[in-house]
Amino acid sequence: NTDEPMPTRYTDITTDGGTLVSGGGDFTSAAGAAIATGGGDVILTGHSGAVTVNDTIDTTGGAGGQIRISGSSISLNDNIDPVVLNSGGAVLLRTPAIDIQGDVTGPSVTVSDPGGNGIGLGAAVAVGPNISGAELQRVTTPILAFDTAGSVTVDGVSAANSQNADSVTLDAGNQILFVNNSASFQALIVQADNGIAVNADVATLAGNLSLDGDADGAVDGNDSISFADGVLVSSAGSLTLEAANGGMTGAGTLVLGAAHGAALDRSHSGPPAGGR
Repeated sequence: NTDEPMPTRYTDITTDGGTLVSGGGDFTSAAGAAIATGGGDVILTGHSGAVTVNDTIDTTGGAGGQIRISGSSISLNDNIDPVVLNSGGAVLLRTPAIDIQGDVTGPSVTVSDPGGNGIGLGAAVAVGPNISGAELQRVTTPILAFDTAGSVTVDGVSAANSQNADSVTLDAGNQILFVNNSASFQALIVQADNGIAVNADVATLAGNLSLDGDADGAVDGNDSISFADGVLVSSAGSLTLEAANGGMTGAGTLVLGAAHGAALDRSHSGPPAGGR
Protein backbone atom coordinates (compact mmCIF):
# COMPACT_ATOMS: atom_id res chain seq x y z
CA ASN A 1 0.00 0.00 0.00
CA THR A 2 1.79 3.14 -1.18
CA ASP A 3 1.06 6.74 -2.09
CA GLU A 4 4.27 7.02 -4.11
CA PRO A 5 4.26 6.86 -7.92
CA MET A 6 5.02 3.41 -9.24
CA PRO A 7 8.31 3.00 -11.10
CA THR A 8 8.08 2.78 -14.87
CA ARG A 9 9.32 -0.82 -14.85
CA TYR A 10 9.23 -3.50 -12.17
CA THR A 11 9.11 -7.23 -11.70
CA ASP A 12 5.92 -9.08 -10.73
CA ILE A 13 4.03 -7.54 -7.80
CA THR A 14 2.04 -9.84 -5.51
CA THR A 15 0.12 -8.86 -2.38
CA ASP A 16 -1.91 -10.99 0.01
CA GLY A 17 -5.15 -9.02 -0.18
CA GLY A 18 -3.42 -5.64 0.07
CA THR A 19 -4.36 -2.57 -1.96
CA LEU A 20 -2.01 -1.20 -4.60
CA VAL A 21 -2.28 2.56 -5.18
CA SER A 22 -0.35 4.61 -7.70
CA GLY A 23 -0.53 8.25 -8.76
CA GLY A 24 1.48 10.78 -10.75
CA GLY A 25 2.22 11.15 -14.44
CA ASP A 26 2.55 8.30 -16.92
CA PHE A 27 2.23 4.71 -15.71
CA THR A 28 3.55 1.71 -17.66
CA SER A 29 3.54 -1.90 -16.54
CA ALA A 30 6.18 -3.74 -18.52
CA ALA A 31 5.49 -6.96 -20.39
CA GLY A 32 6.38 -9.77 -17.99
CA ALA A 33 5.52 -7.71 -14.91
CA ALA A 34 2.14 -8.95 -13.71
CA ILE A 35 0.23 -7.63 -10.69
CA ALA A 36 -1.77 -9.97 -8.42
CA THR A 37 -3.36 -8.69 -5.21
CA GLY A 38 -5.15 -11.76 -3.87
CA GLY A 39 -8.41 -9.80 -3.69
CA GLY A 40 -7.03 -6.35 -2.91
CA ASP A 41 -7.82 -3.29 -5.03
CA VAL A 42 -5.61 -1.84 -7.74
CA ILE A 43 -6.12 1.92 -7.95
CA LEU A 44 -4.31 3.81 -10.69
CA THR A 45 -6.40 6.96 -10.50
CA GLY A 46 -3.98 9.81 -9.92
CA HIS A 47 -2.47 9.79 -13.37
CA SER A 48 -2.44 12.96 -15.44
CA GLY A 49 -0.60 11.12 -18.21
CA ALA A 50 -1.01 7.89 -20.15
CA VAL A 51 -1.62 4.55 -18.43
CA THR A 52 -0.30 1.52 -20.33
CA VAL A 53 -0.83 -2.02 -19.05
CA ASN A 54 1.31 -4.66 -20.77
CA ASP A 55 0.69 -7.64 -18.49
CA THR A 56 -2.12 -9.03 -16.37
CA ILE A 57 -3.60 -7.19 -13.39
CA ASP A 58 -5.47 -9.75 -11.27
CA THR A 59 -7.57 -8.81 -8.23
CA THR A 60 -9.48 -12.08 -7.84
CA GLY A 61 -9.46 -14.01 -4.58
CA GLY A 62 -10.67 -13.04 -1.13
CA ALA A 63 -13.61 -10.66 -1.29
CA GLY A 64 -12.61 -9.63 -4.82
CA GLY A 65 -10.76 -6.38 -5.38
CA GLN A 66 -11.67 -3.54 -7.72
CA ILE A 67 -9.57 -2.19 -10.58
CA ARG A 68 -9.86 1.59 -11.00
CA ILE A 69 -7.77 3.31 -13.67
CA SER A 70 -7.77 6.89 -14.93
CA GLY A 71 -5.42 8.74 -17.23
CA SER A 72 -5.16 10.94 -20.30
CA SER A 73 -5.27 7.65 -22.20
CA ILE A 74 -5.56 3.98 -21.22
CA SER A 75 -3.95 1.20 -23.27
CA LEU A 76 -4.65 -2.41 -22.32
CA ASN A 77 -2.32 -4.72 -24.25
CA ASP A 78 -2.10 -8.52 -24.50
CA ASN A 79 1.69 -8.76 -24.85
CA ILE A 80 2.03 -11.75 -22.48
CA ASP A 81 -1.41 -13.04 -21.50
CA PRO A 82 -4.63 -12.45 -23.47
CA VAL A 83 -6.33 -11.50 -20.18
CA VAL A 84 -5.05 -8.05 -19.25
CA LEU A 85 -7.56 -7.15 -16.49
CA ASN A 86 -9.02 -9.97 -14.38
CA SER A 87 -10.99 -8.30 -11.61
CA GLY A 88 -12.74 -9.77 -8.61
CA GLY A 89 -14.67 -6.51 -8.19
CA ALA A 90 -15.88 -3.61 -10.28
CA VAL A 91 -13.70 -2.26 -13.09
CA LEU A 92 -13.75 1.51 -13.71
CA LEU A 93 -11.87 2.92 -16.70
CA ARG A 94 -12.02 6.73 -16.73
CA THR A 95 -10.32 8.33 -19.72
CA PRO A 96 -10.86 10.42 -22.86
CA ALA A 97 -9.05 7.80 -24.99
CA ILE A 98 -8.96 4.02 -24.66
CA ASP A 99 -7.40 1.11 -26.54
CA ILE A 100 -8.52 -2.39 -25.51
CA GLN A 101 -6.28 -5.03 -27.09
CA GLY A 102 -6.47 -7.56 -24.23
CA ASP A 103 -9.37 -9.28 -22.50
CA VAL A 104 -11.12 -7.51 -19.60
CA THR A 105 -13.21 -9.50 -17.11
CA GLY A 106 -15.08 -8.51 -13.98
CA PRO A 107 -18.52 -8.52 -12.31
CA SER A 108 -19.08 -5.02 -13.74
CA VAL A 109 -17.12 -2.83 -16.14
CA THR A 110 -17.67 0.93 -16.63
CA VAL A 111 -16.05 3.13 -19.27
CA SER A 112 -16.43 6.77 -18.24
CA ASP A 113 -15.74 9.90 -20.28
CA PRO A 114 -14.42 12.51 -17.82
CA GLY A 115 -14.45 15.41 -20.27
CA GLY A 116 -18.04 14.94 -21.41
CA ASN A 117 -16.88 14.92 -25.03
CA GLY A 118 -18.93 11.89 -25.98
CA ILE A 119 -18.44 8.15 -26.51
CA GLY A 120 -18.40 6.25 -29.79
CA LEU A 121 -19.33 2.57 -30.08
CA GLY A 122 -18.76 0.35 -33.09
CA ALA A 123 -17.72 2.40 -36.11
CA ALA A 124 -18.79 5.70 -34.50
CA VAL A 125 -16.08 8.26 -33.76
CA ALA A 126 -16.43 10.71 -30.87
CA VAL A 127 -14.04 13.23 -29.34
CA GLY A 128 -14.04 11.15 -26.15
CA PRO A 129 -13.34 7.41 -25.83
CA ASN A 130 -14.15 5.20 -28.83
CA ILE A 131 -14.74 1.46 -28.44
CA SER A 132 -14.81 -0.60 -31.62
CA GLY A 133 -16.85 -3.75 -32.04
CA ALA A 134 -13.71 -5.85 -31.69
CA GLU A 135 -12.79 -4.08 -28.45
CA LEU A 136 -16.30 -4.52 -27.08
CA GLN A 137 -16.01 -8.24 -27.78
CA ARG A 138 -12.95 -8.44 -25.49
CA VAL A 139 -14.99 -7.37 -22.44
CA THR A 140 -16.63 -10.19 -20.47
CA THR A 141 -19.00 -9.05 -17.71
CA PRO A 142 -22.60 -9.34 -16.53
CA ILE A 143 -22.87 -5.51 -16.45
CA LEU A 144 -21.16 -3.16 -18.93
CA ALA A 145 -21.80 0.59 -18.76
CA PHE A 146 -20.75 3.60 -20.81
CA ASP A 147 -21.13 6.97 -19.08
CA THR A 148 -20.68 10.53 -20.39
CA ALA A 149 -22.03 14.01 -19.78
CA GLY A 150 -21.96 14.36 -23.58
CA SER A 151 -23.51 12.13 -26.22
CA VAL A 152 -23.18 8.44 -27.10
CA THR A 153 -23.18 7.44 -30.77
CA VAL A 154 -23.62 3.79 -31.79
CA ASP A 155 -22.81 2.69 -35.33
CA GLY A 156 -22.87 -1.03 -35.98
CA VAL A 157 -22.52 -3.48 -33.07
CA SER A 158 -22.88 -7.12 -34.11
CA ALA A 159 -24.19 -10.03 -32.05
CA ALA A 160 -20.62 -11.37 -31.85
CA ASN A 161 -19.31 -8.00 -30.66
CA SER A 162 -21.72 -7.86 -27.71
CA GLN A 163 -21.99 -11.56 -26.84
CA ASN A 164 -19.77 -11.40 -23.74
CA ALA A 165 -21.66 -8.58 -21.98
CA ASP A 166 -24.93 -9.81 -20.47
CA SER A 167 -26.35 -6.30 -20.13
CA VAL A 168 -25.15 -2.96 -21.54
CA THR A 169 -26.14 0.48 -20.22
CA LEU A 170 -25.65 3.68 -22.22
CA ASP A 171 -25.92 6.77 -20.00
CA ALA A 172 -25.60 10.22 -21.57
CA GLY A 173 -26.11 13.74 -20.24
CA ASN A 174 -26.90 14.79 -23.79
CA GLN A 175 -28.20 12.61 -26.66
CA ILE A 176 -27.85 8.95 -27.62
CA LEU A 177 -27.85 8.21 -31.34
CA PHE A 178 -28.08 4.93 -33.26
CA VAL A 179 -26.82 5.60 -36.77
CA ASN A 180 -25.99 3.90 -40.09
CA ASN A 181 -25.71 0.23 -39.14
CA SER A 182 -27.79 -2.03 -36.88
CA ALA A 183 -26.84 -2.61 -33.26
CA SER A 184 -27.43 -5.84 -31.32
CA PHE A 185 -26.92 -6.45 -27.62
CA GLN A 186 -27.82 -9.21 -25.18
CA ALA A 187 -29.82 -6.73 -23.09
CA LEU A 188 -29.75 -2.93 -23.35
CA ILE A 189 -30.65 0.07 -21.18
CA VAL A 190 -30.48 3.46 -22.92
CA GLN A 191 -30.70 6.57 -20.70
CA ALA A 192 -30.35 9.99 -22.33
CA ASP A 193 -31.11 13.32 -20.66
CA ASN A 194 -31.63 15.12 -23.97
CA GLY A 195 -33.22 12.68 -26.39
CA ILE A 196 -32.62 9.47 -28.34
CA ALA A 197 -32.46 9.27 -32.13
CA VAL A 198 -33.03 5.78 -33.55
CA ASN A 199 -31.82 5.99 -37.14
CA ALA A 200 -30.78 2.33 -37.41
CA ASP A 201 -32.20 -0.98 -36.20
CA VAL A 202 -31.71 -1.82 -32.51
CA ALA A 203 -32.23 -5.29 -31.04
CA THR A 204 -31.66 -7.32 -27.91
CA LEU A 205 -30.99 -11.01 -28.32
CA ALA A 206 -31.53 -12.41 -24.82
CA GLY A 207 -32.98 -9.81 -22.46
CA ASN A 208 -34.95 -6.59 -22.12
CA LEU A 209 -34.63 -3.36 -24.12
CA SER A 210 -35.32 -0.02 -22.47
CA LEU A 211 -35.09 3.45 -24.07
CA ASP A 212 -35.57 6.62 -21.99
CA GLY A 213 -35.15 9.88 -23.89
CA ASP A 214 -35.64 12.07 -20.80
CA ALA A 215 -33.78 10.18 -18.09
CA ASP A 216 -33.32 13.22 -15.83
CA GLY A 217 -37.02 14.15 -16.05
CA ALA A 218 -36.13 17.81 -16.71
CA VAL A 219 -37.25 20.01 -19.60
CA ASP A 220 -33.80 20.77 -20.98
CA GLY A 221 -33.82 19.94 -24.69
CA ASN A 222 -35.85 17.82 -27.05
CA ASP A 223 -36.14 15.04 -24.41
CA SER A 224 -37.78 12.83 -27.04
CA ILE A 225 -37.29 9.53 -28.83
CA SER A 226 -37.30 9.89 -32.61
CA PHE A 227 -37.45 7.00 -35.08
CA ALA A 228 -36.32 7.14 -38.70
CA ASP A 229 -38.48 5.63 -41.41
CA GLY A 230 -38.30 1.85 -41.63
CA VAL A 231 -36.35 1.10 -38.45
CA LEU A 232 -36.91 -2.06 -36.44
CA VAL A 233 -36.70 -2.00 -32.63
CA SER A 234 -36.96 -5.50 -31.20
CA SER A 235 -36.47 -7.14 -27.82
CA ALA A 236 -36.03 -10.76 -26.84
CA GLY A 237 -37.56 -9.75 -23.51
CA SER A 238 -39.73 -6.73 -22.71
CA LEU A 239 -39.60 -3.40 -24.54
CA THR A 240 -39.94 -0.10 -22.65
CA LEU A 241 -40.03 3.31 -24.36
CA GLU A 242 -40.14 6.45 -22.21
CA ALA A 243 -39.89 10.17 -22.94
CA ALA A 244 -41.61 12.03 -20.13
CA ASN A 245 -41.34 15.55 -21.53
CA GLY A 246 -40.48 15.12 -25.20
CA GLY A 247 -42.74 12.34 -26.41
CA MET A 248 -41.97 10.06 -29.35
CA THR A 249 -41.97 10.82 -33.07
CA GLY A 250 -41.65 8.67 -36.17
CA ALA A 251 -40.71 9.76 -39.68
CA GLY A 252 -42.45 6.83 -41.34
CA THR A 253 -42.95 3.11 -40.82
CA LEU A 254 -41.81 1.84 -37.44
CA VAL A 255 -41.76 -1.81 -36.39
CA LEU A 256 -41.65 -2.64 -32.67
CA GLY A 257 -41.15 -6.22 -31.54
CA ALA A 258 -41.13 -7.64 -28.01
CA ALA A 259 -41.24 -11.26 -26.90
CA HIS A 260 -42.62 -10.36 -23.47
CA GLY A 261 -44.70 -7.22 -23.89
CA ALA A 262 -44.14 -3.53 -24.60
CA ALA A 263 -44.75 -0.42 -22.50
CA LEU A 264 -44.90 3.08 -24.01
CA ASP A 265 -44.83 6.15 -21.76
CA ARG A 266 -45.95 9.18 -23.81
CA SER A 267 -47.69 8.91 -27.12
CA HIS A 268 -46.10 8.22 -30.50
CA SER A 269 -46.81 10.70 -33.29
CA GLY A 270 -46.39 9.79 -36.91
CA PRO A 271 -47.62 6.83 -38.98
CA PRO A 272 -48.89 3.86 -36.94
CA ALA A 273 -46.21 1.61 -35.52
CA GLY A 274 -46.27 -2.00 -36.55
CA GLY A 275 -45.82 -4.74 -34.00
CA ARG A 276 -45.31 -8.39 -33.51
